[in-house]
Amino acid sequence: MKNKYFLIAFVLMIIISCRKAVEFDFVDEPAQLVVESFICPTDDSIKVNINYTKNYYDQTNVKSQIAKDIPKATVTISNSSFTKTLKWSVKNNAFTIATKEMPLLEDISYTLRITTLNGLIVSGITKIPKKIIGADFEIIKGVIRGDSRKDKIILKQQDEKGVKNYYEFRLALVFEDYYSGMLNQQIQLLGESLIDDESDKLDNVSASFNNTVYNQSNQGQQVPNSRRYYRAIFIKANEEYYKYIDITKKNHDASGNPFAEPVSLYTNIKGGVGVFSSYQIQYKEVNF
Repeated sequence: MKNKYFLIAFVLMIIISCRKAVEFDFVDEPAQLVVESFICPTDDSIKVNINYTKNYYDQTNVKSQIAKDIPKATVTISNSSFTKTLKWSVKNNAFTIATKEMPLLEDISYTLRITTLNGLIVSGITKIPKKIIGADFEIIKGVIRGDSRKDKIILKQQDEKGVKNYYEFRLALVFEDYYSGMLNQQIQLLGESLIDDESDKLDNVSASFNNTVYNQSNQGQQVPNSRRYYRAIFIKANEEYYKYIDITKKNHDASGNPFAEPVSLYTNIKGGVGVFSSYQIQYKEVNF
């Protein structure tokens, strides 16, 4: 028994004696402005979100710095004709301006410029895409088997020739009913698809989605004033929109996966990181 305790003590002494303090020289990078703004001619307002990057090992209260500095920044958006200054909105926690005060014209470039109290200056440029052409919605109904069928839904847009174009399609399933005069709505995203035509070879662009449709009685759709329908979202965007959304999705999919390849985030913000981009959007709804 004594020999056993002696062996354990001997092993512990070896482990302890092998310990070595390792010093790491962490680089304290200065904070950068993080900008995110997507503008669209048909939106009610233009919104610019601003944040700061943070060093992982920095224990300072960055939130208080944001609350103190960011609302006092100067944020402007301009084109070749005029410049508009955005105002800080406590409700939106962002800088905003009504689109009616600054109409966004297709095929025109706009410049975002941000200046903070501590002297940080960042900027970004985006060009409003032309309007969507030929947005179309097609439902190919599947064969009924039992109490359900599998439908294929195809969304289409006409491609603009002679220009590098970027597109996004989204499809949602919406259930609505009225109860005690109140609208109850449930939305289920069926899918989304990003498409690029950098080589300008496409005549039309499309994306297809699948959905299983069940018998109405099983969906509870016999309730008066109820409705179920597909909501299709057609987006025509520019290069910075496409690259930022694409990389963001890949980064999200790779999160927590040790075998995933590293993803470098896209930015078109000079002097900072993030995106200033624009798009056109169109909606269509079809009952089923």
